[in-house]
Amino acid sequence: MGDDYPFKSEPVDTLNTASGYYFGNCTDFVWWRVNRDAGSLTAPWRFGHADLTPVDGNGANWGLPSSLPGWSETTDPVPGDVVAIRHAGTLSATADFPGHVAYVGAVDGEQVTTENYGNGHYYQVHTTVSELRTYISDGWVTVKHNPAGRVATTGVDLTGGDTSGDAKSYAASVLDPTQLACVDWVFTRESGWNPHATNPSSGAYGIPQALPADKMASAGADWHDNPITQVKWGLQYMQDRYGGPCNAQAFWSANGWY
Repeated sequence: MGDDYPFKSEPVDTLNTASGYYFGNCTDFVWWRVNRDAGSLTAPWRFGHADLTPVDGNGANWGLPSSLPGWSETTDPVPGDVVAIRHAGTLSATADFPGHVAYVGAVDGEQVTTENYGNGHYYQVHTTVSELRTYISDGWVTVKHNPAGRVATTGVDLTGGDTSGDAKSYAASVLDPTQLACVDWVFTRESGWNPHATNPSSGAYGIPQALPADKMASAGADWHDNPITQVKWGLQYMQDRYGGPCNAQAFWSANGWY
């Protein structure tokens, strides 16, 4: 935890064109933290306004179903999660401006510390899991789990599985039927399960259409030609960015890409 926001010297309440939010505001700070957790520390940033809050970027509206696609709502906060506050005077929201979003910096048993920004200043707020759950029940707060946060969940064990068959057989060996159907839906549209499929415009490559292609090296040095390595990378990407294959399919269906 701590004030690592990289735009402290910028004029407060002016537009950060990189994020789509405003310098020194809670939204810009949480945008920074979400990118940091995803390993994006400089431009080009992995996430922007359109990725995180495509409908409305006000702090309270980070809790909308349309916001943070692929993230799940939770009543068990962990570091890296995001708290959207839409009730005046609750936690760190001021009485005259209820819209606020905070970042969960630490959870120590029942104690929860959120990290916040407002009017160009960093500050922390201390609460409890029980108090947060009461606010959630009252409809005042929404907590969303960050799939790339500091306590991320994988949901799928990609270290095992059948690596002796083809890519679809491998996917079937590590996914349940519902997840497999979602993966098949996406990969069929992206590449037709062709490990050498290349987008002539963007250069996206392989079964999951990774861009840049060499990102798949994180799954294995043979990423260029091994379809199973490519699928391993694609499944991890779906989990990290969207929280699972079916969330990735839903995003693709709505946007035409993932």
